[in-house]
Amino acid sequence: MEERRLEFVGRTGAGKSSILFILFHIVELDPQPLPKMIEMKTEFLIDNDPNEQSQKSRVFINEIDISKVEMSKVRRQIAIIPQDPQIFTDSLCYNLDIAGVLIDDLRSIYNLFGGK
Repeated sequence: MEERRLEFVGRTGAGKSSILFILFHIVELDPQPLPKMIEMKTEFLIDNDPNEQSQKSRVFINEIDISKVEMSKVRRQIAIIPQDPQIFTDSLCYNLDIAGVLIDDLRSIYNLFGGK
């Protein structure tokens, strides 16, 4: 099958993140209850038949219901590029040695390659 790409681009609040949350099953599409019926003469609400199925929203990719596919397979096919990507949350040194046990070794390597 030919590989294709689809991009979600839009203004803030357009729903890009909502689509990703649904695709990644971070947010599930809940079944929607069927609307209640109104008896015309009395205008009383009539309960739905308990045997009727509620309507369930589904997401399809290439005509395949993704709820039927192993989620890890779906996630491997999707890449996210954040608007403000952040490679490191702190200094490079901190990210290489989060536990703080290699600081002397990292300084030696830094100095070896011309750092000051």
